[in-house]
Amino acid sequence: MSDRILVQISRGVAPAQAVADTVQAAHGYGVPYHLVAGKPAVEAKIAAAHLALTEGVGLVLCEDDLVATPPQWEQILTDRTGDVLFADAKCRDQSLNTKRNGAGEFLYTGTVAVYVPGPLLRALAAKGPLFVASDWQDDGAGSLHMIGTNPLGWGSDVFFWQQVRAYRPAPVVRSIGQVGHIMHPLNSGKHDLRGVCDLTILV
Repeated sequence: MSDRILVQISRGVAPAQAVADTVQAAHGYGVPYHLVAGKPAVEAKIAAAHLALTEGVGLVLCEDDLVATPPQWEQILTDRTGDVLFADAKCRDQSLNTKRNGAGEFLYTGTVAVYVPGPLLRALAAKGPLFVASDWQDDGAGSLHMIGTNPLGWGSDVFFWQQVRAYRPAPVVRSIGQVGHIMHPLNSGKHDLRGVCDLTILV
């Protein structure tokens, strides 16, 4: 039995190659694959965490346009150091999605590809919600403060990483390197895109 599951989230449209590669990687390492489609981002992430918590395992969470190398798949699907793993990626404006403060300390990143070991996932969930649609403000000194909720889902990643950073003893948070995307024309990346009831695969 695997100590983790892989949950891929999609707002409802996805490039076939990225989905196929993810399924193949998961099956290659004996990791159960689940797809959560047609939900707003924050709802999809909550559902993904619920699946892992229900099964009592760790969570590999990834998005539907992910392109990772074989060594990156191996690392995120087999690592047993107990570290939290994430992938760096470029946003649509070409900036890196991983943010650090002036001292170089990790603040937050996205959920392009993330691994949270089961024990930590359960401990975090016992303290409260893992993902909350929220707005955040940088105080200029390298600290972030939640200033309100946001029904469109913006800031749910920041909220999650703040819970990880606040946990004690502090987990090691480590990057598996920069991954790529397969961009597709029907998904602009807007958080208010609700998708469709069934997953549409673009070929």
